[in-house]
Amino acid sequence: MTRLTEIRSQLNKRGKLVVGFGADLVEWSAEKNLAVAGDIASFAVAQIRLPVEVQDFSEYRTEVQELISGFGETLKEHGQDYVGKLKDLPGDFRESVEPKSSQSSRKTTTKKKARKKVAARKTAAKKAA
Repeated sequence: MTRLTEIRSQLNKRGKLVVGFGADLVEWSAEKNLAVAGDIASFAVAQIRLPVEVQDFSEYRTEVQELISGFGETLKEHGQDYVGKLKDLPGDFRESVEPKSSQSSRKTTTKKKARKKVAARKTAAKKAA
């Protein structure tokens, strides 16, 4: 019964860690999406105001190119953040649910003992011959 209790305890602990990890991921994603939405809104407002603020068409064209370039760099930075997070996601998840100490299973121990006995029998048979 203690083994079953230990397994239940490990499952409960890992389940809580998985839920906590998922909540942290959702929170990060929501904050990142809000930042991207804010940058998109700022870009749109700047585009709307630009025709009123410039004096001639060449200035307008230059300002549009600068705005688009800056917006592209901002989106690139956000994309790099997403890629970095997704790249580290499997490792972070694995670390969140791995137990701190590893215990060998009974089957592994049994197999090791069986292999030693077989090897001992073969050497005994060779010595007898």
